[in-house]
Amino acid sequence: MGTKKEKIKKLVIELYQEHYGIDQSESDILSTDPNGFDRSPEQFYEAIENTFSVQADYDENPYYGGLGGTITELIAFLETHGTIPGEINGQNEFIHAFFENFHLNCKKLDAHHVNAYFDMYGMMESNRKEKEIKKKFRIALKTNNWEDLLSIGKQYSGPFDITGLTTIAELID
Repeated sequence: MGTKKEKIKKLVIELYQEHYGIDQSESDILSTDPNGFDRSPEQFYEAIENTFSVQADYDENPYYGGLGGTITELIAFLETHGTIPGEINGQNEFIHAFFENFHLNCKKLDAHHVNAYFDMYGMMESNRKEKEIKKKFRIALKTNNWEDLLSIGKQYSGPFDITGLTTIAELID
């Protein structure tokens, strides 16, 4: 079905065409900055936020929270900050629930808190889900490939950067 970037690009172009209704080539759309129109891009950006489950990050990027700029720049931002609709399923659904609950319940990254959290999570979720999550963390630690975990973890505040994820992976039993 294509790479993540291709999927995001297709969806963003569809949203752009729905919102602006302008007959443009793909290359023209990609080089367009929606802020250059008389019409406010606010509704377009709101549709992007809702579609990709992303929140503009005004602390890190004051220019529309990372959503501003050309459509190409928007796609690049969504690659690292957004979630493709329908992609949180299977194991990623487990990871999504894990991060959501971890963010709400566990603020310290030490062995006691991480393992206590996994004990609590294991009671809330099936043992199979807990094992799948631990397996995904161990594989990421072993291969040093954190892309999947980071793409889901960035939806939440908290320690979900590579250092935090590495710490969690090192601490789970």
